[in-house]
Amino acid sequence: MKVAVFAVTLAATLHASFALKTVAHLPKIVHQLAPANQAVWPEAWFLCQERWKNVYSDWKYMLWNDEDVDNLVKTKYPDQYSWFKSAPMKILRIDAARAFILDAYGGIYADMDFFPYRKLDLPDDGKAMLVESDGLYEVVQNSFMASAQGHPFWKLCFKMMSSYIQEHPTKPAEGMETAHYVLNATGPWMLGRALKAGGASMIEPLDKHRFNPAHDEAERCTVNTCFMRHISTGCWGVNNVKCPGWSRDLSKEKQLVLDARKPKTALVNKEAHLSKAESEDDEDAQSMITDAFVDEFVKKLEAETHAGKDKHRLSLLETGSSNGPARIFQHLVGPHLAIWTRYLEAAESLR
Repeated sequence: MKVAVFAVTLAATLHASFALKTVAHLPKIVHQLAPANQAVWPEAWFLCQERWKNVYSDWKYMLWNDEDVDNLVKTKYPDQYSWFKSAPMKILRIDAARAFILDAYGGIYADMDFFPYRKLDLPDDGKAMLVESDGLYEVVQNSFMASAQGHPFWKLCFKMMSSYIQEHPTKPAEGMETAHYVLNATGPWMLGRALKAGGASMIEPLDKHRFNPAHDEAERCTVNTCFMRHISTGCWGVNNVKCPGWSRDLSKEKQLVLDARKPKTALVNKEAHLSKAESEDDEDAQSMITDAFVDEFVKKLEAETHAGKDKHRLSLLETGSSNGPARIFQHLVGPHLAIWTRYLEAAESLR
């Protein structure tokens, strides 16, 4: 009872303070948490990580491991370090770390198994953002969260987490009780308590259908229907044991990653090709460098590369009349062949 009363009082104070401040904007940082030993990562983590880096290529990317987080809490939050370090399960510290990271730096936090289809349309009204959840007794989840630096919602979460762990210092026996312990101590149920204690006015829930669709919905996600999906590999706090992750159909996601590697601007930007072709003073060749010609060239180039032909002087570039489109194409794409063949080799490794 004392904890509940104190939490309500704290939330009211924080909310009043928050309301008086100028709206702080979301820093351009993507944060993720994973073991330093990448040999234990499931395949889906690599896929999702690459996608975040590609979609948010103009943002800073920060990958945190256990040691990084421990140093962060120890140095920046010494008053919180005791309960954080004494948490009886590793997943509790992983959960708690998310709030510490966003409080210290701000930005986006995403679990390693969240896959973004495109840049997220996030409100910029100064509120913290958490994805809605379909989970039992869950309102929002800590699998994806975002905020400005020093947002007061995280201070409320610190209080909720520390009070629960201090009052329940020993984890229960394995089984459902353990799962409930995690949910209550540092997971979505803890967030629910924070919302009831005054945090609801500090956050903006993100629509679950577009940001965190249920499994059957997620299988149908595309870049046009979803911002992201939670693949849910089921790898909680893996140590030095390989975590295969739950089986998922990720064919669409793999193709998106492959497409992002393709140097499109070097090979299929029709305007750039035509502009350079004009300097060749060959109207017939210029008229033939159409989208269809580019597509056919790319297909043949890919086929010949996989067939083991010389990667720097492909036979396709040796054919055609002296003033034909192949000659101009040789001039245009020759410098980019090394880039293209590297893409093909990378694509082959994912198939």
